[in-house]
Amino acid sequence: MEKIKAGVGAPALNFAEICAKNQFGWQAAAMTQELLDLKEAIAHYDYQKALEIVNDLEAMSREDKIQKIESYLVVLLVHLLKIQVERRITNSWRASILNALLQIQKTNRMGNKKTPYIKSDEWQSYIEEVLPEVYLSASTEVKVNGREVDDVELEMIVNDDSLISLAQSLLLLTAPQKDSSTLKTAARNQLIEETKEYLE
Repeated sequence: MEKIKAGVGAPALNFAEICAKNQFGWQAAAMTQELLDLKEAIAHYDYQKALEIVNDLEAMSREDKIQKIESYLVVLLVHLLKIQVERRITNSWRASILNALLQIQKTNRMGNKKTPYIKSDEWQSYIEEVLPEVYLSASTEVKVNGREVDDVELEMIVNDDSLISLAQSLLLLTAPQKDSSTLKTAARNQLIEETKEYLE
């Protein structure tokens, strides 16, 4: 493991320790340490270890991307939920929905820009996984008949099937092959069409 001198008379630190001390984040520190270990493995012709490190780096990169996608997914679902419950839509909500979709499309691309991390037939499981967080977040913003509700009551009010179906139809538009302008136009039109029942 490569060591870096912290100063005269000071003990040597590895890069992960430096990152932790400077609050760069454990994940960033871990990835940087993996890169140093990869460099060392290649220098010693230990290609088996190098391959294992590369696989670890790919796994960490995927996990980081998935976490970012899930955070945008929560934003998307919270605003779709607000439309359903409050039976209205604002320009701010619409902008938040479109921006979440654009960020999901941007993030959900592997290195070749064509293969997604989350495939079209996997969205439902990811939506269902973040729903508890969605209800908690939405409960701080949504009002039912002018009153605040907690996440438990909100979950009883919301039609989950309708929410998931609408989210999925919008997420299908984020295929990596589409450009952002096409996505924004298609999502805006689909949002108008599929929220008519809530806004009548």
